[in-house]
Amino acid sequence: MKNEPLFKLIGAAMLAAVILAFATAAKAAEPAPAGHALRDGTTVTVRRSGGIETRTRSRSTPSGDQVVSESQRTWDKASRAATITGWSLRPDGTKLTFQKTVTRIAPGSFRETGTVTGPDGRQRSITATRTRVSPGMWQIQRTITDANGRTTEQTIMETRSRGLVTRMETIRHPDGSVTTRTSQSPAHTRQDPGAAQ
Repeated sequence: MKNEPLFKLIGAAMLAAVILAFATAAKAAEPAPAGHALRDGTTVTVRRSGGIETRTRSRSTPSGDQVVSESQRTWDKASRAATITGWSLRPDGTKLTFQKTVTRIAPGSFRETGTVTGPDGRQRSITATRTRVSPGMWQIQRTITDANGRTTEQTIMETRSRGLVTRMETIRHPDGSVTTRTSQSPAHTRQDPGAAQ
């Protein structure tokens, strides 16, 4: 985790923000759980007050380090948009912060715009679209632009089935090289991110 590329942390933070924005919007009237543990050992605490939902996550890495993150969401029902701010604290004590807006542009399709500030103080801009391909399957197209104008392009196919999220990613780096990877993790929500539409 300590050597994990920053864009991977950015992707994880922004994905969590989208899930926070839309998977919980349809449940805004429900009581928030005081805290619960997920199958991968992550502890999640949700608090709602004055129209703002705060979600705190804490998990242990395979090496035993702790990663803590927190997101705050304000949901505008009229515009069907969410504003999210948050941070992620890495095991070495450095912090990543982010802010973004997620807007529904069509049924099953969402636009994300925002910025992420890394531990080095440099800001990166994020633009993305998230589209439901079929029930339980989403495609994410994300562009991360750094302070020097260099871009990283990510195409992600995400499938949710039987309590698991499978992500197949293709990443085009600023130097033109391309890497691919596949990962699986427990589903942290009971609904698709577009469930509130």
